[in-house]
Amino acid sequence: MATTLLQLVLAYGTLILIVWTFVDALRFSREDYRHAERMPRVAWLTAIGFCFGMLLWLGAWRADEPFGPRSLMWFASVAVCAVYFLDMRPRLLNARIERNR
Repeated sequence: MATTLLQLVLAYGTLILIVWTFVDALRFSREDYRHAERMPRVAWLTAIGFCFGMLLWLGAWRADEPFGPRSLMWFASVAVCAVYFLDMRPRLLNARIERNR
């Protein structure tokens, strides 16, 4: 029972994290992405949207079968969100600050 509850919390938490990442990525303009000199805005939004769509399609909210394609997609989704928040978002914030000077 505790394992099932943990899996459900992680699944729904990941879906919420992906939505938060997508909305945050939408906040920045194309110029901010261009100034950050990394992947363009469309690429980030596509990658994040793909992760969300795959988790929904694979049924990430179900707690049965903890290992398999869902867990691999979960790891990939968390990795995309981590790279965005730890690498890209600080660059975008700096680009916005420098552009507004």
